[in-house]
Amino acid sequence: MIPEIKNIDQFKLLSDILPAPIIIHTNKIIVFANKEVLRLLGGEDINDLLGKSIFDLIHPESYDVIKARLSILNEQKIEVPQNIEKLITLDGRVITLEIKGIPIIYNGAQSIFLTGRDITEYETLTEQLQRKNQELKRALESAEQSNVLKAAFLQNMSHEIRTPLNGILGFASILSYPDLTKDEIVEYSQMITKSGNRLLSLLSNIIDISKIEAGIVEVSNLTFSINQLISEIISSFELIAKENNNEIIFQPGLEDGNDHLHSDYLKINQILENLIDNACKFTKNGKIKVKYQTTINSIIFEVDDNGVGIKESSKPYIFDRFYQSDMNLNRSYEGSGLGLSICKSLVELMSGRIWFQSIEGKGSTFYVSLPLKKINSEQLYEK
Repeated sequence: MIPEIKNIDQFKLLSDILPAPIIIHTNKIIVFANKEVLRLLGGEDINDLLGKSIFDLIHPESYDVIKARLSILNEQKIEVPQNIEKLITLDGRVITLEIKGIPIIYNGAQSIFLTGRDITEYETLTEQLQRKNQELKRALESAEQSNVLKAAFLQNMSHEIRTPLNGILGFASILSYPDLTKDEIVEYSQMITKSGNRLLSLLSNIIDISKIEAGIVEVSNLTFSINQLISEIISSFELIAKENNNEIIFQPGLEDGNDHLHSDYLKINQILENLIDNACKFTKNGKIKVKYQTTINSIIFEVDDNGVGIKESSKPYIFDRFYQSDMNLNRSYEGSGLGLSICKSLVELMSGRIWFQSIEGKGSTFYVSLPLKKINSEQLYEK
């Protein structure tokens, strides 16, 4: 049997004392709302609500659910279970209510009695807690990944330091043999130089990372020829390129004499050296192209190779410190996994951007965009 409210005046008096919101909905409009409803929905007067449809207050996320539940109340005249839904207040806020509805007779008409509990604050705290849990989970996963990478880095670093040191000590001891030919002395001397350069490069990278971590790296600008800089870098890589039967091609974006730029010479040198070194290392019997182009307020460098490329699984981590695509000590390629991380840090220090495109087995192209001011030859000589 459907309950009926007969003494309406007494019901209104009692409902205003109750701390729970109460709405009565008859023929698709609100015919009664107590003071608690007005407080929740942000109205100034009960008349702001009377005559409205409950559907005017329903949030789009809850619209279909509440419509179906009201249909059950109206047509089947049975109580519906308590449910959590969202409403939009008269002043535009979104609140979350635990709503319960029952069919009643009000003022002689078939109606719906709605009451509920405001759980907006609880819902907000729950969402915040879930978000914090997700953040903590990601931080934990990141820390675990970092620990794995650091452990692998230290293991590889030991390998990277011992290998050139063994080469230096080994060939240095051989040079003391009295019966060596001139060609053998030249060959072993070259091996010592190669191992020494490898060790020096590794130590330089470790020092650079330490400086970046400590925040003591500063930008120091001067005016220089970008064509000359790149040409000198490429010259220093000719022997390394020949070892893998590679050809390095330079395609300048500006003519000599009109290629003077005002920026940090040493940092650009270091960035390009690292990128070209990687290209030489991961390319065999191929071509490495170095080029640049200028815009009104930036210069974009490209280092392109047709080497082994980068695996899809490695792409998200390629600029991470200590990361190497192959962490195995028996890997085919030398390196500490610091070069690209250093490049990224230096590029960002200069307010630039670094990115890449790569297809595994086909090669990679690394791009560096820096906000540089071009200086023409007349301005250069005026200074």
